[in-house]
Amino acid sequence: MEVCLSEPFDPFSILPAPPHDWQRRAHAEIMPILTAPIPQRERVIMRAGTGAGKTWIQMVVIADLLHRIDTGKAAHRARQFRVVLSVPRVALVEQMAAEARVMLARFGLPGLPAVGEWYTECNTDGRVIVVCHPSLDTLEAHIGAAG
Repeated sequence: MEVCLSEPFDPFSILPAPPHDWQRRAHAEIMPILTAPIPQRERVIMRAGTGAGKTWIQMVVIADLLHRIDTGKAAHRARQFRVVLSVPRVALVEQMAAEARVMLARFGLPGLPAVGEWYTECNTDGRVIVVCHPSLDTLEAHIGAAG
């Protein structure tokens, strides 16, 4: 699917079903913190039960950020940024990465896919990298070496 980046972008359009009201409220509260000209040192904690849609709101926020970067609504140097999602188990890395690949496919760059996975048996780079907590140190070394 080819997308015109000058068209209005609804980050919720990446979801396979309509969002919950809490997801819209969370997006509205999180984006000003993440896009402030001067970084705010405000913690954002999202708490919801299993199956409530936490992964979906994470994908919406990431899609919104990547769209802003790709359309020049964020600093040019931001094109080099990686988004890292850390989860406790390999099974969750695989699950979240699979969902992210579907929802964020349009945000890949030449030579850099939209989504990568990082754990003991798999080290694939991406603009968004889903990593297992114990592998954060090797991912940090990789990102540091890549510049």
